[in-house]
Amino acid sequence: MIITDIIGFFTGRAELYADENNSYALVRAIAELGINANVSADSENGGVNVTVSPSNAKKIASALDKSGNIVYINNVCGIKSIYINNIKRIGLLIGALLFFALLSFSTLFVFKVEVVGSDTVSKEQIKSELADLGIRVGARLSDIDRAAAATSFMKLHPEYSWAAVNFKGTTVCLELKERESGESAETENVDILIADLDGVIKEVLVYSGKSAVKPGDVVKKGDILISGFISGNGLQYSDNPMLRFDGAAGSVKAEVEDSFLLEVKLEEEICVSSVGEKTGTVFSFMGSTVKLGEVIEDSSEYVMSASKSITVLGCVELPITYRECFRNSTETKTVTYDSAQAEAEAIIRAYSMLHERLGEAELT
Repeated sequence: MIITDIIGFFTGRAELYADENNSYALVRAIAELGINANVSADSENGGVNVTVSPSNAKKIASALDKSGNIVYINNVCGIKSIYINNIKRIGLLIGALLFFALLSFSTLFVFKVEVVGSDTVSKEQIKSELADLGIRVGARLSDIDRAAAATSFMKLHPEYSWAAVNFKGTTVCLELKERESGESAETENVDILIADLDGVIKEVLVYSGKSAVKPGDVVKKGDILISGFISGNGLQYSDNPMLRFDGAAGSVKAEVEDSFLLEVKLEEEICVSSVGEKTGTVFSFMGSTVKLGEVIEDSSEYVMSASKSITVLGCVELPITYRECFRNSTETKTVTYDSAQAEAEAIIRAYSMLHERLGEAELT
């Protein structure tokens, strides 16, 4: 796939293009990432044009790279993006003074939090959960109970079979191991495993019990896939053999068919939520919290930004983090599409719905 990413010199926007053969992958990536984008069909070349912010363009490029699509980016940085990236930084003099003042006792506090071995859950989400457990930039190393934090994290995420919190100087590293295929988080086996949907069996892995199906079998919803009861000696010698219960555990994969219909009107009213004015900021410094302005958490009318670190020279993180509080605003507006825009919007919504319905399944 070839995508041209041009960051507008004055607007700070990114324009992406995918040809007809690769427009499917681009639109699906936008839908799965939940990115707000302006999508339009290219009537001349038969592809798709997409306009997003530069940060979202990087997310799309990263997702496409992971899926095996080649991404080419022409990155022309604009005035707006330069302004946004630099306006939030503390002045060089203040940063240097803080850096040398903290250097004498920096070994007592957390300067950085790292996550290793996680592909299932995003690192941003994990770091947010670790912050709730007391592991955050600026926290005292002596206040962190590593064993308790690892145990609490495992309770939240049974998809991991092992977790450990380690100290590497002033860096706290959460090391994770994902549960392998066939490794069950439950200790009890059930009597039987049954089919949730109609389909054709593709793969059967039995960890305990006896399989009632094999690859190629057509099954209906409710059919037995694996039985926890098997003959006492493992062989069927009579019509009424002695049975023993081992419990049913395993993995059965099948191919199923499904469809749904989605309609986008050429004119419709939509509710648009946007982040309004900033009302306050919360600074965390050496385990202490300072609030400036109006800061309201756990409210639908307000939204808190993710925790951000203050850096010196753009690369050295200080043990000072801040979060900003914004007031939510919601408005209803009428949107009018032409036929090409309506089709592109329908594709985005359809793939978003498909992504939710698939869950852990794969689209073939």
